[in-house]
Amino acid sequence: MSDVMKPHKFIMLALGLLALVSGGSALAQTVEKELLGNAVGQRLQSVLSARGEAIKVVSVNVRQNLDLPDGPIQLRMQIPAQDQVKIGYQIIPVTILVNGQEERTIRTTAVLKRWIRVPILKKDVSRGEIISSHDLAWKMKLANRPIPGQAESLDELIGQAATRTIRAGQPLMARWFQKPLAVDRGQRVEVMVSKGGMRIKAVGVAAQKGYVGESIRIRNPASNRLYLAKVTGPGSAQVELY
Repeated sequence: MSDVMKPHKFIMLALGLLALVSGGSALAQTVEKELLGNAVGQRLQSVLSARGEAIKVVSVNVRQNLDLPDGPIQLRMQIPAQDQVKIGYQIIPVTILVNGQEERTIRTTAVLKRWIRVPILKKDVSRGEIISSHDLAWKMKLANRPIPGQAESLDELIGQAATRTIRAGQPLMARWFQKPLAVDRGQRVEVMVSKGGMRIKAVGVAAQKGYVGESIRIRNPASNRLYLAKVTGPGSAQVELY
């Protein structure tokens, strides 16, 4: 018995002979590997779903057809416990019983994928477009494992700007988004200068682009001198004097 199997977990599955037998004499029968794999896969999917596991059985491979004695067939499947299911390839030992007697045990290979929830766009967006909550939705996707760098939540995307054209419906990579550009190079910027309780508004020209929270160089159009100001919003910045 495999070390990943719980010894008490057996699943009995009776097979309809008309569905699985492809010819044979009165004393023997042949069970086709494809039909046997389908029967094992359907029962495995039923058990995983009943346990609330978001896993899809993609296929079950049986190496060869089985020549068995004549009589009713049952399968006894050893299904791994919930914390021992392997995404990817999972060995499922299956014992074949004919007339209630154990005939042989075979190793079947199940291909499993996990359903994961990923954020998607409901419409195409262009580069520079700001993402709102109305643009986003969830989609269930089959995968062996989460994709590194893939966006995982709606909150991390709302208010971000697309760095490229993105088609609707596809899983989203976090690197396709960035904080929206608040100030562009050469743009006129309203600068709030504060010292103590005194606040003065001034106008400058951005010498570089910047995002909210960043400090950028601003040019004084009267003196042509540069100074640093912190970007506070679209077209605005702040300078604090001490």
